[in-house]
Amino acid sequence: MSERKLAPILKKVIQKQFECAGHKDVNLEKINFTHTAKTPWYSEYTWTESQQDKFLDWLYTKLSSDVKYREGIMEFPNLKTSNRLYATVAEWNLMFGFKVEEK
Repeated sequence: MSERKLAPILKKVIQKQFECAGHKDVNLEKINFTHTAKTPWYSEYTWTESQQDKFLDWLYTKLSSDVKYREGIMEFPNLKTSNRLYATVAEWNLMFGFKVEEK
């Protein structure tokens, strides 16, 4: 079975997500990002609300300032209104965000 490789921008975003969550020792090459995985890759990790906020702020800033990030993540990268960027960040968090640790 062939494994699909992550696009470079997605790899950078996911690596930053792990860094913000304090999981700096995670090797992306060992994670199964395919739909055939028994559990989704993001369901195995947690972060605090402040770590989540730090990542979401970083992602918003990247999307607003770097067209390559918008092209790598957004369906319509030329739509860079603040509402569209916030919606994209919220969608990322909904789909791929780590579970928030309970206090």
